[in-house]
Amino acid sequence: MDYKQLFDRWVLKGVEYPKRETYIKTAAPVLALAAFDGYLLALMEKGINPQTADLVARESTKGLGERWSAAYGKDQNISILQKIDPITGLILSKMQEVRVNQMLSFYPEIIDLPYKITEKLHQYIGWAVHQGYVLGVMEQE
Repeated sequence: MDYKQLFDRWVLKGVEYPKRETYIKTAAPVLALAAFDGYLLALMEKGINPQTADLVARESTKGLGERWSAAYGKDQNISILQKIDPITGLILSKMQEVRVNQMLSFYPEIIDLPYKITEKLHQYIGWAVHQGYVLGVMEQE
């Protein structure tokens, strides 16, 4: 399942409005980038340069999605989230703000959507950033 399907299922489930598909197509890549932001921050904290490290070939990267899914199903990775340093938490929040603003720039009509939808989007972007960070931490464990 890709981010477009996840976004459609979790954030916009049962919601109809004009240009819905356009909105989903715009939001999906932003959500993917939000998760990638968190992941890259976790790598940088460990001194790993993603441009020079062959992340695909790393043994720690193999099966990472399955490990994340199992941990998320168990406790939503709360054990890792609770250990996030306050400064790192502030950086993750700023990343979330950047991605929310990016969504607004790509799709200004978002402000006309019902508050419930826009707030869900804001929360989901924050979730994606934090879970991307969790992926990076899990990879290093």
